Amino acid sequence: CLAMLTACVQKERSQNTSVLHTSHYEIGNVMRVDSTEVLERVKTERRADLDSFLVDVDTFISRDTLLAANCDWYCLKTLNDIDAKLNCDIQIDLPSSNSWHVNTEIKRELFSQRDKFLEELNQLRIQKDPFVMDNSYRSEFRVRLLSAHRDSSITSFCFSVDAYTAAAPHEMPMLYSFNFDTRTNRRVTFDDVFDIETQEDSLLLIELIKTSFSQCNLHLPRVYEFDFNMSNDYLIFNFDAYEITGYVWGTPRIPLNKEAILRRFGKTG
Repeated sequence: CLAMLTACVQKERSQNTSVLHTSHYEIGNVMRVDSTEVLERVKTERRADLDSFLVDVDTFISRDTLLAANCDWYCLKTLNDIDAKLNCDIQIDLPSSNSWHVNTEIKRELFSQRDKFLEELNQLRIQKDPFVMDNSYRSEFRVRLLSAHRDSSITSFCFSVDAYTAAAPHEMPMLYSFNFDTRTNRRVTFDDVFDIETQEDSLLLIELIKTSFSQCNLHLPRVYEFDFNMSNDYLIFNFDAYEITGYVWGTPRIPLNKEAILRRFGKTG
């Protein structure tokens, strides 16, 4: 029963844009490093260039969390709701910009995840789960905007999504990013931005992520379609709870120098 209680919303990869996608259940772009020669070449590059990719994490945190409720290109609205039947509190941050397409896609995908979580709660109720049936225990679905950025090339949002099932040991936090081409409003994916073709590319990017997140050892044996967002100076790779490390470390957001990363790994150079 506890396994069911802790089962919350999971991201799914789909061609249907109404469902949020992920990359840590279906891994693509796998680059395995199995050559000593490759390893030595990457170590040489790493020693020469590592500092240019890394940033001061405390500075990143202080800048990235300076979100105003209203700014010059979007306003932030928060939906507050209660599903009385399922005893679930709902709170969803919804940024509203001058792009109807961007606003609609974000809203549709976040609402899809809300609906999926509510359906999971409903299934527990049908099965007469004692905690879901007991109104003294509450479930919660919460979406918070963590970062918003727009320049002439890209519009980028990052959200935290926390889904908690009544009486579960803890919530299941996740991170979702939305990146759009500012000119066309087309959704931008990992493969649109990054060109990870060689073993050297893969090993160096993994080493940079591990070096930037130095609090613990990360389980990150390969490059796949990482969730990411951008801000003025940073390119941030985002990982869900349990994706690359233990729950105690939450949802790691790992910033690197945007200019250096795009120069080294970006498709446009």
